[in-house]
Amino acid sequence: GLTRTGMLNIPVGTDESLNGTPSDASVWEIIDLDIDLQPNTWYFMKETADFQSRRFESFTLIGPNVNITIDLRDYYVDYPNYIPIDDRSLTYYVYAIRMSPYVQPGSTRIYFDDVTAGIENGDGYEIILTEGFELQSEIPDLPITLPVTPLDDIQEYYWYKENEDAKVQIVKDSVHSGEFACLCNATLDGLGRMKMLKYLVNYSSLQCNRLHS
Repeated sequence: GLTRTGMLNIPVGTDESLNGTPSDASVWEIIDLDIDLQPNTWYFMKETADFQSRRFESFTLIGPNVNITIDLRDYYVDYPNYIPIDDRSLTYYVYAIRMSPYVQPGSTRIYFDDVTAGIENGDGYEIILTEGFELQSEIPDLPITLPVTPLDDIQEYYWYKENEDAKVQIVKDSVHSGEFACLCNATLDGLGRMKMLKYLVNYSSLQCNRLHS
């Protein structure tokens, strides 16, 4: 996550999570990028992680008067305790969070547009998800079946709310390209957070792939 005051927040994996035990609460590493994000401004953000070494690789931020890439290879990827799904998939999140200890005056509206994710393996680089929010007008709740949700119950390339309180919607009032964008509204009574799944059942393993998003 990235704050408006330029603090990069990284959920870092532990020895337990690397051995396959899901994390109950993330261990956070915070890096000061020494910038302030400007309102009403589009920024390009890119994160790369290596799933063979289970390490983050880099974070890139590009915008007006900023073009930086941070080396993150010292940090392991976390294994959060998400609801299990019965087959391999890549989950892509866009979200905005407003934490009460850090509340400052100003808008809680964060927009996303033109999001992309790709996998790099021995055969090269492949874009497996690209989305400009042009084909979906409403965002439903994620269909959950406990204790394990069948992957077939979740539509591929479709945005779902992270939870029923998620403050997210497809809008036309501020776009990077096309006619629509995603608005995440980080109010204190609900996070702006939604996700999309890409099926990976046709991939032999995600452990040997590098992920770009």
